[in-house]
Amino acid sequence: MPLKLLIKITLCFLSFSIFSHEGKHYQLKECRSDIDPLEPVVIKNSLPLYPRNALAKAIEANVLLEFTVSKEGNVENPEVIWFDQSASKSDLFTRSSLRAASKLKYKPGKTESGEPISTPGVRTIMIYRVEGYDDVLAINSNTFDRVIKKVRVTDTSPKSMMRLEDALEDINLALKKDNLSNIKKAAFLYIKATTLFKLDRPSEEIKQALLESKSYYKNEFVDTLRGGVQIRGVTSSKLQTFVGILLSQIYYEEEDWKSLEHEMLEVINSTQLNMMSKRYYSSYMQLGVASYTLKNWCTSAASFEKARSIAKAHTLKFPDSFDAAIIYARSQLK
Repeated sequence: MPLKLLIKITLCFLSFSIFSHEGKHYQLKECRSDIDPLEPVVIKNSLPLYPRNALAKAIEANVLLEFTVSKEGNVENPEVIWFDQSASKSDLFTRSSLRAASKLKYKPGKTESGEPISTPGVRTIMIYRVEGYDDVLAINSNTFDRVIKKVRVTDTSPKSMMRLEDALEDINLALKKDNLSNIKKAAFLYIKATTLFKLDRPSEEIKQALLESKSYYKNEFVDTLRGGVQIRGVTSSKLQTFVGILLSQIYYEEEDWKSLEHEMLEVINSTQLNMMSKRYYSSYMQLGVASYTLKNWCTSAASFEKARSIAKAHTLKFPDSFDAAIIYARSQLK
């Protein structure tokens, strides 16, 4: 059976706003007050088709495009100005990305007097991901590949636990090598954290591995674009997403609401992921609880609403009590 029939594909379209990596406290896009009202705003998304050749090999990518938004709100002269893909020397994603970009529709930019204008230099980034490939990180390491095979256990039998312990030993030995790049250290530490989780080790031990991973990937960028915006490659952006989600889960268990909110907002805003997959349901629920407790009403309401949308899309039961929380949070914004 072809790979495309065996795995679910996640295609994430990202809006034109690209945030820098600075570790400041973010707000959700819906809650930001500093967005320029004169800039173009996307009103119709267009998800790219996953290129067949890339899909067959489960190759992932980040593709950055730049174009002009006409005064009618149409995309003109789109071009790929940067891309990163997890494998293959051939550019597999440009054609699909350009086709999707050409179908975007914007509310056009406008002058101070409200007249629509043509706006050059608008950027959007398209992310191609294979769902379920969280631990597939393109770091070119045979040791890492062997470790990944060992940690893919499906039960808690003594044999599986021994495989995990063996993998943990391999990870620790790899981390002692002096020639590891920062991104490889980050990748090994992330897999160490997930392995510790499967072994039911203390949360503090797991959190330490995640925080150490973050310290290595946080400054790993492929390029710095015009205006100082720094863009992550596929491996770095995947680490940021999944390390951040695991850290947020631990912060939730610790009731460290401020750290949870900061971590999840950094994940959502820095990667600009359209996280509508079922796996992100609990993350938005946790963010909603944290922001509600901190009385950050807009973030709380928007997070719960996102979780409710995911629940509806995947036929999950969204608790009635959280509907009431949304109503109350919204009432506090008036």
